[in-house]
Amino acid sequence: NQTLISGVTTVRDMSTPIKTMVNLKSQIEQQKIDGPRLVIAGPLTNGDDNYTTARENLTLPFINILNQYKTSFSKDMSNEQIENYIWNLIEIGIDFIKIGYSSRNLSDETTEASGITDDKLELIISTTRKYNKEVAVHISRLEDFNKIINFPITSIEHLPNDGVISDETIEKIKECGVYLVPTLMFIKNFLYFDKFYDFLKSDNALKKFEPEARDILLAECTNFKNNKFTKYDTENIEKNISENL
Repeated sequence: NQTLISGVTTVRDMSTPIKTMVNLKSQIEQQKIDGPRLVIAGPLTNGDDNYTTARENLTLPFINILNQYKTSFSKDMSNEQIENYIWNLIEIGIDFIKIGYSSRNLSDETTEASGITDDKLELIISTTRKYNKEVAVHISRLEDFNKIINFPITSIEHLPNDGVISDETIEKIKECGVYLVPTLMFIKNFLYFDKFYDFLKSDNALKKFEPEARDILLAECTNFKNNKFTKYDTENIEKNISENL
């Protein structure tokens, strides 16, 4: 109800335990409770040693909640098992599939991940599309970003944190109609504003941004810092978010 009061009429849920969300969605649709329209992903579909491994090493409070369930997907599944896996999620009530994809083990950047192979990735996407469901892909590396846009997906969740998306890639994204959801990058830059601000003032920023873009970002951040932002705010924002997750 608070979501509706805030003016939000649709919520895209990315990884809450599926039975919880399906039950909540049903109650809203039957008008037993007030709430926004829910679009549900269900559990993350990922390889055994990449996205899940990194997630288990995190310390944020909500990680323990996420780790209460595991997707039954495995890189060793047969094609038939993968198709059954997708169908079972759809039967339970998901609206789209979210794939956690990385070409490397995120907890050890030097190690190649034994995650989802290209042929398995293609099968997951094609099977999901066969049932007229959308496909979202979580990435964090530029090499994975550049690769994943070659697949018929709906959206890319978050943005690369290790490089800059090229103009050519942006044009390709526009042509294929994939949309970007830069949530984690926004939160990261907001919570660690001081570090980001210092970075923008340094010459290193010019390695990631064109001079004009860097100057615009720096001007906006300077205005924000001078008028609305203090170190006290940063600490309390991070504390409040952690306590309410």
